[in-house]
Amino acid sequence: MGDREQAERMYELYIKEGAPMQINISWHARTDIERRLAELGPDQLVPEDIFEAASTEVARMMVVGGIWGSFVWLGGCDYSGSNGGSSETEANMDGSTAQVFEKVQQLALA
Repeated sequence: MGDREQAERMYELYIKEGAPMQINISWHARTDIERRLAELGPDQLVPEDIFEAASTEVARMMVVGGIWGSFVWLGGCDYSGSNGGSSETEANMDGSTAQVFEKVQQLALA
């Protein structure tokens, strides 16, 4: 990832307790992200896997909870075919959405 400002914006919008678009993740995943952001020095890059546990939890909930089909049907993405989404779909997603999309595909096809 690298960009600290982008990681902090994502934290403020999706991860932080009471965030405007707070996602449903475990306390452990949330506090791990908070700890890792707090421990970063001013010149350190944000680790690429900082949101890995959160995106895995969200993807798992989408598959296990059965909402993946609704997400696709309601236009959350233009998923096409049984072997993955189109490259155009993936190009139109931000990095975190693309990560969740990929994880959901892996879990759904497993």
